Amino acid sequence: SIQLLGCASASDLGVGDRPCSATMSARSISSAFPFESKFVHVNGVRMHYVEQGAGQPIVFIHGLPVHSYVWRNVLPHVAKVGRCIAIDLYGFGKSDQPTQPVDYRTHADMVAGVINALGLTKIILVVMDWGSPMGFQYAHDHPDNVRGIAFWEALVRPITPTTAEASTRALFKVLKTSVGGHLLVQRANILLNILLGQLVSRKLSAEEKAAYHAPFATYNSRYAMRAVVGALPVDGFPKAAHDSMQAYSDWLCTTTDLPKLMLVASKPLVGKPQFVAWTAEHFPNLKVVELEGAHFLQENAPDKVSAVIIEWIGTIPPMRASVRASC
Repeated sequence: SIQLLGCASASDLGVGDRPCSATMSARSISSAFPFESKFVHVNGVRMHYVEQGAGQPIVFIHGLPVHSYVWRNVLPHVAKVGRCIAIDLYGFGKSDQPTQPVDYRTHADMVAGVINALGLTKIILVVMDWGSPMGFQYAHDHPDNVRGIAFWEALVRPITPTTAEASTRALFKVLKTSVGGHLLVQRANILLNILLGQLVSRKLSAEEKAAYHAPFATYNSRYAMRAVVGALPVDGFPKAAHDSMQAYSDWLCTTTDLPKLMLVASKPLVGKPQFVAWTAEHFPNLKVVELEGAHFLQENAPDKVSAVIIEWIGTIPPMRASVRASC
C-alpha cells in the first residue's frame, strides 16, 4: 500500500508528516559539501567517494546528470544509523573520466569494484535515476551482500513502449544519436543547463548550480554524460544492457526476503502512477511512501527523505537465505 505523508508544522517533523510550506525545506538545505574526498582504484580507474558515519554500510548511488553532491544534505541525517558512502559513478564528480564509449556492464562493474575495494558487507543501497540500474544490478549479482534497497524515480524495468512514456523514449533516442550526443549533451549541455532545473522543485542557489556544473565545465568532461545515455537501453537496444535490466527486474519481483523501499515523487519524471502501480503490485516486501517534490527528492526535502529511509532501515531484519516467489 502507498503511504501518503501528512502535513506537519515546521517545528514538528516526524516520519509520516509533510511540511505545510517550503520554509522548512529551505532551512534544512545547505549548499556546502563538507566531506573529505576519498578514492579507490577499480580496473585502473580512480573512483571517488565521500562518507560519513560508522557501522552498517549504506551505499548511495546518484543519477544523471548529477554526482555525489546531490546527497550532501542526506548523509548527515542517515549517518546517525550507519556508515554512509556516496559514490561518484564512472566519469562523474571527481571519478576519472572515460575517453571512449562505456557499456552498461562496465558501469555496473565499477560500482561493484568500489564496494569490493572498500570491503563492504551486508550493505543497504539507496539509489535513483541512472544509479538505480547500477544498484539493482549489484543486488542481482551479489544477493548475499545486500540487506535492502531504497529507490525512487528508478528504472525497475528496461525502457520500452510498455514501461515508459513515448516522450521519454523519444528524448533518449535523440540524445543517443551522434548528433544529439555531440550538440545537445556535450556542446549545449542541456542536461545541466535545462533539465536539472526542471527536476528540482525549488530554485537552486548560485552556489548549488556551480557545484553541479563544476565537474562538467568543458566539452570533453561532459562526455561521461553522453556515455551513460549511450549505455542506457531504449526499446531493446543495446541488447546486452536490455537483457541485464530485464534479468534484475525479474529477480526483484521474485525476492520475498529482500526489503525494498520506494519513494514516490509527487512531480515525477519516471515514477508515473501506472509505473508505480506496477512496481507496488509486482515487487514483494515493498514499502511505498509518497513525498512532495520532483525527480531529485533529496533537493526538495532531504530531512524528510532521510527520515523515511532511517525509519525503514530500522525495520530491516538480519539477513537470511533468499526466498523467491513467482513473478
